[in-house]
Amino acid sequence: MSVNSFEMLLNMIGETTSKRNTKMRECISAEEKLAVTLRHLGTGNSMRSLHFEFLLVRSTIADIIRDTCTSKWEMLKVEYMKPPTTEEWKNISDKYEKTADFPHCVGSIDGKHVRIVKPWTSGSEFYNYKKYFSIVLMAIVDSKYCFRFIDVAAFGQGDSNMFKATELGKTLYQQALNLSEAAPLPNDPCGLKIPCVFVVDEAFAMSEHLMRPYPAKNLTNKQKVFNYRLSRARRYVECAFGILSNKWRYFHRPVDVNVDVADTIVQACCVLHNFVRQHDGYNFEDTLICRMESIPAHGTKGTVSGKSIKDHLADYFCSPQGSVPLQDHYANFFG
Repeated sequence: MSVNSFEMLLNMIGETTSKRNTKMRECISAEEKLAVTLRHLGTGNSMRSLHFEFLLVRSTIADIIRDTCTSKWEMLKVEYMKPPTTEEWKNISDKYEKTADFPHCVGSIDGKHVRIVKPWTSGSEFYNYKKYFSIVLMAIVDSKYCFRFIDVAAFGQGDSNMFKATELGKTLYQQALNLSEAAPLPNDPCGLKIPCVFVVDEAFAMSEHLMRPYPAKNLTNKQKVFNYRLSRARRYVECAFGILSNKWRYFHRPVDVNVDVADTIVQACCVLHNFVRQHDGYNFEDTLICRMESIPAHGTKGTVSGKSIKDHLADYFCSPQGSVPLQDHYANFFG
C-alpha cells in the first residue's frame, strides 16, 4: 500500500476510529490505529509482537484491530464492493470474453477454508474435512482479480449444499443479482439464448447459472476443450485468493480471535484487497501461492437445464465461430 493510499484510507475511516483527549490521558491517534491494524494484517505478527513494536497493551491492540476492521468493512464496502448493476455485469462479461475467451461469463466462484484456533465453545460446524477448525470464505471474482461478492460463514464438512446455504448462494438462486437477460453466443448460427454464467469447480452443483467442468474420466475432445476454456476463466478466482493470502499474511497462520471478530477481519481483508488493487495494482510475487485450502466435492449433482447449457457451450467452443488457437493442444492436459 502506497503512502497516498494510506492517507486516502485514513481520510475515509479516520472519523469513525478517532477518540477525544481527556484530562487523564491523550487518546491513540487514528493514524496509529490504522498503522497497527495494517501491520497486523499485512505481516501476520501476533498481538504480543505488536505490543513491543507500538508499546501498546495487548488488550488495547485487540480492541483497535476489531474496531478498525469493522470501520474498514462498513465504510469501504459501499464503494469497493457494491453489488454490480446490470450494465456492470455486462462489462464484466465482456472482459471475461476478451481475456479468457469464455463468453457470457460474469465471474468465477470458489470457496477457501480460513484456519482458526479452536473456539472456546467449539462445535462441529467449525471442524472441517482436513481435521482442523476453520471458517469458509466464499467469493465471486471478476477478471480484474477483485471480489464482487463475499460470504464468510462456518461450514465444516464442505458438501454440495454449502454454497446454497450461504447468503451469496441464496441471492444467486433467487435470481436477485440483476444479471443480464439470456442472449445468443457471439456469431452462433444456432441462435440459442444462453444466460449469464459463473464458472466453478467440481465442489459446486451445476445449475443454469453455474458451469462446472466435466468429470475427468473418459472425456471426449469436445469435453476436454470445454474444461480447458473453463479453467482459463476459473484461474482468476484462484489468483485472487493467492494475492489475498500473500498480500495480507494474516492468513498464513491460524486466526486466534473470536469467530465473530474473525469474520469481520476476513471481510476487511477482502475489501482492502479491492482498495489496494484499484489504487496500487499488485505485485507478481503476490500471486505465486495460496495458503488456503479449497472446498472438496461431496455428492454434487447438476440440473438438466445446466447440463444442456454446458453441452451447448462445449459444442460452440469446438465450432469455427467459438474456437481459439491451440485449444486442442492444451485440452489434452485436461483428460
